[in-house]
Amino acid sequence: MYCAFVLCYAACLYCIACYYYCAFGFAEVALQLDEGKDLAKSVEAIKDANKRGALHFAAREGQTAVCEYLLTDLNLPVDSKDDDGETALIHAARQGHTATAKYLIDHGADPTIASNLGATALHHAAGIGDTELLKYLLSKGVSPDLESDSGTPLVWAAGHAQPDAVNVLLEHGANPNADTDDGITPLLSAVAAGSLACLEILIQFFLLTALYSIAMASDASDASDASDASDALQVRKKVQLFLNAARTGSIDLLKKVALQLDEGKDLAKSVEAIKDANKRGALHFAAREGQTAVCEYLLTDLNLPVDSKDDDGETALIHAARQGHTATAKYLIDHGADPTIASNLGATALHHAAGIGDTELLKYLLSKGVSPDLESDSGTPLVWAAGHAQPDAVNVLLEHGANPNADTDDGITPLLSAVAAGSLACLEILIQAGAKVNISAGGATPLHIAADNGSLELINCLLKAGADPNISDEDGVKPIQVAAARGFVGAVEILFPLTSKVDSFPAWTVSGILEHMQSETNKPQDELVNAKETNQAKDAVLSEKNIPEVAPEAKKRAAEAKSRGDEAFRMKDFQMAMDSYTQAIDLDPSDATLLSNRSLCWIRLGQAEHALADAKACRALRPDWPKACYREGAALRKFDEAANAFYEGVMLDPENKELVNAFREAVEAGKKFHGTAEKNSS
Repeated sequence: MYCAFVLCYAACLYCIACYYYCAFGFAEVALQLDEGKDLAKSVEAIKDANKRGALHFAAREGQTAVCEYLLTDLNLPVDSKDDDGETALIHAARQGHTATAKYLIDHGADPTIASNLGATALHHAAGIGDTELLKYLLSKGVSPDLESDSGTPLVWAAGHAQPDAVNVLLEHGANPNADTDDGITPLLSAVAAGSLACLEILIQFFLLTALYSIAMASDASDASDASDASDALQVRKKVQLFLNAARTGSIDLLKKVALQLDEGKDLAKSVEAIKDANKRGALHFAAREGQTAVCEYLLTDLNLPVDSKDDDGETALIHAARQGHTATAKYLIDHGADPTIASNLGATALHHAAGIGDTELLKYLLSKGVSPDLESDSGTPLVWAAGHAQPDAVNVLLEHGANPNADTDDGITPLLSAVAAGSLACLEILIQAGAKVNISAGGATPLHIAADNGSLELINCLLKAGADPNISDEDGVKPIQVAAARGFVGAVEILFPLTSKVDSFPAWTVSGILEHMQSETNKPQDELVNAKETNQAKDAVLSEKNIPEVAPEAKKRAAEAKSRGDEAFRMKDFQMAMDSYTQAIDLDPSDATLLSNRSLCWIRLGQAEHALADAKACRALRPDWPKACYREGAALRKFDEAANAFYEGVMLDPENKELVNAFREAVEAGKKFHGTAEKNSS
């Protein structure tokens, strides 16, 4: 028994200096055990209590030289199993001994053999993030979707926070939705592991799962005749793989899969036809991820049209600009992309460059003759730059002749956007450029907005530039009243000596104004809470039974009330907005949008319970509406429940940035709340 122990121990020694000594020392002990009998049979018979032999121990410790002696000199079986059903290859893979694992595979080890729990070498390589071994195993034809009691290799990679392994598996066609018997998917594993990196990759890949029919990957004439479900699934996987290759910049893989999808037909036409459910093709995905080399292949080798639009009317150039991929955007422009093409909402590459402050791309677009005053539903590029607090972009646009007073249909100007964004830098630049400080949008001036935010710097800057503190909004309210209603003492003190007395106030002093406005503010709040409690019961009942048919006239009046609510919300008068949405709900209880909007008002007023009641009623009316999921998640304040609500929304609309970001934030907040952020960081 002592000699048997020595033999197994010799197999796992780290101190063997070279192959010769390793093989010689091991062989010496083996010969002593054999005593002139069949050496190979003697060595093979020596195992520990778990039926692990010398090959298992050598592989587990990465002793490739010992493995070589056992396999080549003694011809031991390479795939012998221990009591757990594990082979030497599985032991090597689990411990991260890549060279040993590759040696075993090259000498006949079967990489598809699974342990008693269904785990293969691929699962373990995925779990520890050994991408070299992963790629090697996959190159040998091992399926990326091998099942185990703990899920596929992708579930293992995501659950162990291995983003590189997740990418490799997805690039090789792994199913991102494959789940365990308990319903655990790769995405849920990433959430449990607290890996935002894996979460990001998986959510991005979900954009590729909602595809058109086979007709997108083959001729329409063939698609109608396709009846074999397995063939359809294979085509779908190839399409996913192709679009993901475009996203990750894997040109060789892109070309390989493109040829497989083409099947000898016109390659360019086949590639052009491959799109996701939002009509985004390979060029859109490559541009969005800044994969310039992929764009070059698609445009120069395949001559794909550079300005093809997706369902939102967005071109590859718009995608590149929005994500800040300057080099890719410039390449697209240099190869024929039209920078004046606008999305369905009127936004161009210039708008997005302005919004993210990409001054290099801004200057390049303007040098190509693009007008700095292009309109969109959300205003000119200058409105975008100011509204996103991008002073450098504001400067560039003004230097190129942008109109500092260009407004939207709602009267929003760049200056008003700068104030709403709280950007003193943008405000000062715009004032110097001649922006008007007393303009009005919905009756509110920039000074009203600054007072509502309580920003003393913005208020002083506006007053210095000539802002009139005595202009009233449509309800007859002056900026000082707005500041007082919000309890901003400093703002009231600045505005007090410059504001004419309001006769209805009992005491025209700083403290008197604050006290009066606070009491006036609480009255409608109490009334609204009472109205809300009444409506909550009504809404709950309505959500549980068939909604009565709403007359056209009632719908019209509800739309008018909603419009008033939308306008009040834009001006941050959340109580007024709440009142308008409540009126609209009374007129048209079938419109989930109204409940969604009112839920948001409650959130802004800090009334989480009321917000959640409206959000749940909204989801009851439209359970498949992504925004309803978002509202519920935003209202929940319980991180796990919120993450689940956001997750359901992401599954319904994986392209919705608001949902995706909220999902990530809920997961991150949950990690921090439970004290796992540091422990699970990757």
